Amino acid sequence: MIDLAIVAFILLGAVVGFGRGFVVPLAAAGGAVLTLAALYAGPLTGALPSGTAGLGVGAIGLFVGGTLFSTVATSVVGIVHRIGILKRFDRVLGIPLGMVTAAVTLYVAVVATLVLDGWLDPLHGKTSFGPQDIAALQSVAGANPAFAAFADPGMLKLLAQSAAKAPVANADFEKVDSAVAFYEQKVRPELLSSRIVPVLLAIGEKLPYIGRPATVPTR
Repeated sequence: MIDLAIVAFILLGAVVGFGRGFVVPLAAAGGAVLTLAALYAGPLTGALPSGTAGLGVGAIGLFVGGTLFSTVATSVVGIVHRIGILKRFDRVLGIPLGMVTAAVTLYVAVVATLVLDGWLDPLHGKTSFGPQDIAALQSVAGANPAFAAFADPGMLKLLAQSAAKAPVANADFEKVDSAVAFYEQKVRPELLSSRIVPVLLAIGEKLPYIGRPATVPTR
């Protein structure tokens, strides 16, 4: 299923690329990358609230950054497109750019997912979780503000209190932290079975600035 979604996303990138052309998507992608860098690896690191609110603020920031840059680019493109041949050239160039943008977006998303997967290592392959497992998650959340935005420290505290009395079953964990439970039960199995993700990681590793070694977990 995840491989079909990847192929569909890249094809969609080609269609969108043709419709939007070359300049505007390039500017929007640049704005989104700069916004992500500011939020998670720059001056705003640690400023996001925890839990679902943090994810929402990050998504809003990503949208605003991309929109601002694309608005400026749209003004420039409006002038360029007055010349017919340049308009057609812009759209044709938009097809490969759209596909590449989609592929790079997927690569960044997969790498971020693998980072999250490493943080959630205490939960992998288990049907119940004891105090030591929850304590390990709390330690990760304390050291990584981005993870705290995904797994609310308050929820982890409640889980720790429950685990101190008896192991927390998967069903009970899902009631307390549905986002983590959804990843463990739905997303991770698809990630481990993918045939395209390893290829995407191997190619993405060679990208300048954002490329880095990464592999799909074996368990």
